[in-house]
Amino acid sequence: MKPSRILRHIIAALFSTLAFGKRVDNRLRGQNNNAVPTVSEPAPANATHTGEMFDLDVAHANNVSTPGFNDPGRPDRIPVSHWGCTGVSLRPREIRGALDAIVAWSDAGNRLEGKSLHVEKYEGVGAWVCNCKWFDYDSAPNDEVYEFYDRLMAHCGRGRSGWLYSKQWDKGYAVDTDKHVDSKHPQALLCPQNCCR
Repeated sequence: MKPSRILRHIIAALFSTLAFGKRVDNRLRGQNNNAVPTVSEPAPANATHTGEMFDLDVAHANNVSTPGFNDPGRPDRIPVSHWGCTGVSLRPREIRGALDAIVAWSDAGNRLEGKSLHVEKYEGVGAWVCNCKWFDYDSAPNDEVYEFYDRLMAHCGRGRSGWLYSKQWDKGYAVDTDKHVDSKHPQALLCPQNCCR
């Protein structure tokens, strides 16, 4: 393993711990601060199991705006066209660790080529971003990644696997177990059909 990759993982883990602590504090404002959830909660009533990641034929079409789940004044950035829940229970800390690693990768100046994906794993959880555009490079900025995380919790429940896709951006985000990620050969099967080479 290259030293730069090891350093990226160490930095991602450190920032994950710091960022998660700050996000939990913000989410629990006005609530019982003694009750910090650490495992998955039951899925909301609107959550359904779609079976496969990015199954756009079965997925929910996003016909309504779902403004900032934690900050009602925050406008949504991602123009979501489809989303789905896959029903796997995951630990929220590990979800955040994998998503923080994607942000750290992007913040380091890395970009997804057209028709590609980037996967990060953290303690049993895999998170990935799919860039389905033909030629354009794309990044995974923190406001997008954490909006995905907020929507995932609102639609699928805290500590649950799922995904979202933006047809307008030709881009998607997903979270599941690292075993799910490892079981897909080629990895392009993690993204919508015909998205990646």
